[in-house]
Amino acid sequence: MKKLSLIITLLSFTFLSAQSPDTLWTKTYGGIDWEIGYEVLETSDGGYIIAGLTNSFGAGANDIYLIKTDANGDTIWTRTYGSPGNESAYSVFETSDGGYVIAGKKTEAGQSYSDAYIIKTNSSGDTLWTRTYGNGNTDEINSIIQTEGDDYYIMLGNTRSFGPGNSSIYFLEVSPAADSVWEDYFGGNANDYGQEIIETNDGYVFIGSSANFGAGSFDAWIVSIDWDYNILWSQTIGGDQSDDGYSIQQTTNNDFIGAGRTSSFGPGDFSFLIFRLNSIGDSLWVKVYGGTERDECKSIRQSNDGGFIAAGSTNSFGSGNRDWYIVRTDANGDSIWTKTLGGVADDECHSVIPTSDGGYILSGSTKSFGAGGADVWLVKLAPDPTSINEKHTVTNFSLSQNYPNPFNPTTKISFTIAESGFTSLKVYDVLGNEVANLISEEKPAGEYEFDFNGSDLTSGIYFYQLKTGNYIETKKMVLIK
Repeated sequence: MKKLSLIITLLSFTFLSAQSPDTLWTKTYGGIDWEIGYEVLETSDGGYIIAGLTNSFGAGANDIYLIKTDANGDTIWTRTYGSPGNESAYSVFETSDGGYVIAGKKTEAGQSYSDAYIIKTNSSGDTLWTRTYGNGNTDEINSIIQTEGDDYYIMLGNTRSFGPGNSSIYFLEVSPAADSVWEDYFGGNANDYGQEIIETNDGYVFIGSSANFGAGSFDAWIVSIDWDYNILWSQTIGGDQSDDGYSIQQTTNNDFIGAGRTSSFGPGDFSFLIFRLNSIGDSLWVKVYGGTERDECKSIRQSNDGGFIAAGSTNSFGSGNRDWYIVRTDANGDSIWTKTLGGVADDECHSVIPTSDGGYILSGSTKSFGAGGADVWLVKLAPDPTSINEKHTVTNFSLSQNYPNPFNPTTKISFTIAESGFTSLKVYDVLGNEVANLISEEKPAGEYEFDFNGSDLTSGIYFYQLKTGNYIETKKMVLIK
């Protein structure tokens, strides 16, 4: 188990000028009761597939709800899958034959527990086969993928039927025709929960939450396993309270970007948790976003420029009690823009992906719009604005005089950079000794503002210097205590 040396950034550094992209369109799907869209994918034909559940249609109280749309979100077909009991889908994957595989849980009528449940369909959503897995004590699948090359199905979820704890992470490998299955579990004597699994160059990486490992009551838990399901490395992210991991993706340079929620760090009940690990699981950085209430990140993906798009829900910002919350960051996890979507009622976002046109597609549920108590909500965002600012584009390098000056003990340092590049901002005393390294990383072009705290320094004259590319500028500031 790796030990995490945790450095938390709480939005002390702000990217000032980027505007969030326009909302191109929104669509709701559902009936008079309620529906949820848990995962959305862009399909090979340029449209979208959404998996979730419906209470308005189908055979039972809840049925699996699959929606196929075109590129504009207009419905091509919908399907429900279920029985007089309850079924829910949490994950969908477009398969190599052009069909879909759907995963979730199934509870038969009169049954007090659920089984892990998968459905294989053709390209029109017609059922080819179904399978249930478990052993009579509440099992479910939260994530399903198809492997490259051999087309096996890999699934991750939770099980109370197997493992030493009340809940263990449930891992399944199923053959393409579903005629063989290999099952395993991960965790300890306390509770563990699995949320998402991805395929890597040397096996798989999954993310979830663990009460067995880490510093707090729950920590985000990230585990790498090889093709034979042996653990290569594991990492926990969290503090002394409760922290959960929900989403993971491998980046283009073989790092890992993860997301979830934290009550150990940040100003609110829960805050957005975003972190980056290197290829062997070492923590590179951890960032926290949110306000004073409850904010949770359910999905994160790498964007086309190497940064990240993260989405979830917020009680801190927006129009209603609960709104969609979207955070766009650069490669270092620093905010480029944030956006809330929603109305006066509760709205929850569960999934986001970059689309082939450079924009983003998001799915979840809305109680603010639509026909019923809650509807599936699909939202298409435009590509990131090509202009850094709607009013002006940054065309020069500059370092502004800090304000206030003199200061005690905090002041703001602002600068602009016209080109992306490695940027450093350092503070020196009158003898030329470096006393603070404020920035030392790649930054995109834009306007920036940094809150500098000199509480650990003595009164006197200090110099702050900006270096980026061939540009170097130094200014003087005075600390008076």
